[in-house]
Amino acid sequence: MNAQRKMTPKGQMSSSGMGPAIHHLPMHIRALFEANGPLTHLPQLTKRKMPPYAGISDFISQFEKDPPPQRLLSETPKERKERLRAEQIAKHQEKLNQEIAKWDPTAQDDRKTEDAYKTLFVGRISYETTEKQLRHEFEQFGAVKHIRLVEDEEGKSRGYAFIEYEHEADLKAAYKYADGKKIDGRRVVVDVERGRTVHEWRPRKFGGGIGETRKGGPGANVKYSGREPIGEIRFESYHGGGDQARVANDLVNTPVGIVDDHDHGRNHAVAIENKDVTVVSIKIGMAFVIFAPRGPGKEEYYS
Repeated sequence: MNAQRKMTPKGQMSSSGMGPAIHHLPMHIRALFEANGPLTHLPQLTKRKMPPYAGISDFISQFEKDPPPQRLLSETPKERKERLRAEQIAKHQEKLNQEIAKWDPTAQDDRKTEDAYKTLFVGRISYETTEKQLRHEFEQFGAVKHIRLVEDEEGKSRGYAFIEYEHEADLKAAYKYADGKKIDGRRVVVDVERGRTVHEWRPRKFGGGIGETRKGGPGANVKYSGREPIGEIRFESYHGGGDQARVANDLVNTPVGIVDDHDHGRNHAVAIENKDVTVVSIKIGMAFVIFAPRGPGKEEYYS
């Protein structure tokens, strides 16, 4: 049976007994399987003698006697980028100064609210929010007299509005409780109308404004909404009937108070309304207060 097997061209005998099967292949194919011949012998290389090293003192007379030209330094890509950025900032600042000189918040305009001290500013509004939705959200603080949702020349919302209340007390309630309110999936920021009530106040487009969501780059901007940064505490004083007066503008980072348990903390907060005491109010959209320190039998509570 082995004699009937197909032989491969690797030197095996063919089935006919006529020598290796490789000899029966065409010449151009046989060359692929035959061994190469011996390498051609070459004599060993002899290291060539190089000329000896010599000094350059003989060529001093041929050196240039004139001083070399001054080297011209061109700006690097980084320097060019910084220069263009500085030019853009200067150009923008010049244009901004011209706009600031023309801006007059006290100028007569039929679109303005009547009483600036009863007007609430609402910013960071969703571009899909309508005046009807704003009225529904802010009427819970009191009767709304007029709402102006600021729009551009094409009639599209610019993301902020002015709401005028019938009574100043309603404005104060909205100012206190509506900051950070979520409307159409976005948390808004509220403030009094400062353009006509605060001297030399500038809006956001003129380098002013409130909040820190557009303070600078990604490392400087904050991700939450509100007038005041997280963790900063505002001191207020409550006098008997609920009228409050700002007694300190300094911002501190200290615990609010220490009590034994959570329920005691709630009772303490209610008792504040009827006493002449100084309390701490944290404004972060949702308030959190440390009621008790960690220790045996005590825990930290947040509300």
